[in-house]
Amino acid sequence: MRPSGVVLMAGAAAGRLAEGVRLLADRRFRRWFVARWVSVTGSTISPAALAWAILHMGGGASGIAAVLLGGPIVFLALSPIGGVLADRYPRITIMVVCQIVSGAAQALSAALILTGTATVPTLAGLALLAGAAGAFFTPASQGVLPALVATEHMAAANALRQIANNSVMIIGPSVAGAVIAVCGAGWVLAWDSVTFAVSGVLLADVRVPARSHDKPRQPIRMDLVEGWAAFRSRRWLVILSLVSTVTGAAWVAAINVLGPLAARDTLGGPLGWGIVQSAIGVGFIAGSMTALAVRPHRIGLVVAGGYVPDIVFLGTLASGAPLAIVAASAIAAGSSATFQMIVWQSHLQTVVPDEHLSRVMSTVNMLGGLGVPIAYGTVGAATAAFGVRPIQWACAAIVAAAAVTAFTSREVRRLRAEPAADLAAAEAPA
Repeated sequence: MRPSGVVLMAGAAAGRLAEGVRLLADRRFRRWFVARWVSVTGSTISPAALAWAILHMGGGASGIAAVLLGGPIVFLALSPIGGVLADRYPRITIMVVCQIVSGAAQALSAALILTGTATVPTLAGLALLAGAAGAFFTPASQGVLPALVATEHMAAANALRQIANNSVMIIGPSVAGAVIAVCGAGWVLAWDSVTFAVSGVLLADVRVPARSHDKPRQPIRMDLVEGWAAFRSRRWLVILSLVSTVTGAAWVAAINVLGPLAARDTLGGPLGWGIVQSAIGVGFIAGSMTALAVRPHRIGLVVAGGYVPDIVFLGTLASGAPLAIVAASAIAAGSSATFQMIVWQSHLQTVVPDEHLSRVMSTVNMLGGLGVPIAYGTVGAATAAFGVRPIQWACAAIVAAAAVTAFTSREVRRLRAEPAADLAAAEAPA
């Protein structure tokens, strides 16, 4: 590349970084941004606190599973309804109510733990309540952002949010571990309840333009059918969402469940696995910064190609590669995953009409998380039958097959950054 080309690229990247700074100068976006970040400082560390509290109660692995899996399952079940309501009613109002409900659930959990009266069933019930609130909060939150920033700034806004979130993911677990060790898990959950309250107060002051509802209200069932039709009509969206279902399940099985087992055998145990997890976090930050500076044109190829570093990372784990190689591949995988996610979500927020946006996003969220409980429920038996490394190789092969499926789709390959790329919706059969 000529020096002049490098200078132009560097200038474009600098201009996009400045664009992100200018976004924070807007009061409405800044309050939304701070509200989301404050909430993440609590929700990132609360699962670990719950797990330690259950262990302290003598609940064991089954108790942890009962509490931590209930919320995601309810989230998946209620997400479509959450999308309907977010397309019907003011999204900021829904977000505020959900923050209040989530904060109350965490405050009660904290009180029960601190007073020694908590039981696994009560904590599981409160986790279900928090999961239900999240099912309504998430599609509303994803639908609000296009009302706060212009289309051309969507990627910068999503990148800024991820930079802030990922910084918490790197620092938060260590701080939470220290607090749990010194003061107890209940205080971490108490902090989480406070962050929900603060976030709700900040969101309540965010003003977005009122949406017009030209057509009369119809039964929720019809809204669900309409939202599903809007999702299904975009063939590229269906393909990439199903790919996300499969790859998400493979990642959970290979990293969350089998990662520590592989680290015990080949990476030096907990210390080595901690290094790998930190490397993933570094990759998250790098990917977020890249998304802030770089705007890809070929959306479909970026999303499909983003799985290649994941395949390499899973392969290094399965092969028993040295720690340095595994950590380097973890950085690449984390960076690619975050960059891919920001590009993907920003494109959806740009091309999907506002009246369908929350329902479409809720369907994407539901499919993306559908494989997680399946993976948690089956990986143990599969590993007992075949061993850790064969299952990790199988996970790498599954991700590779999913990536090939995405690459071979003409609709995915043609997906570009312009809103016109959504013409695939009109071309696909209903």
